[in-house]
Amino acid sequence: MKAKLERTKRELDEAYGTFNGATQPELIDASIYQINALDARYSWLLAGAKEKTLAIKKAEAAGRRRKKEEERI
Repeated sequence: MKAKLERTKRELDEAYGTFNGATQPELIDASIYQINALDARYSWLLAGAKEKTLAIKKAEAAGRRRKKEEERI
């Protein structure tokens, strides 16, 4: 997941670079389209990473609770 986020961020930076250097209307339009697509993918990946991190933290907390309960027995 982290590698995909990093790759998408790099691609997004490249797309902004292309946009900033573009002078032809077609290239400007294509750059805007690419930036919007990459931004949407980055947001989706980021949301997935946050969800996965939250699930891991919840599982770890449950495991700690279970261990404490076992120690009391």
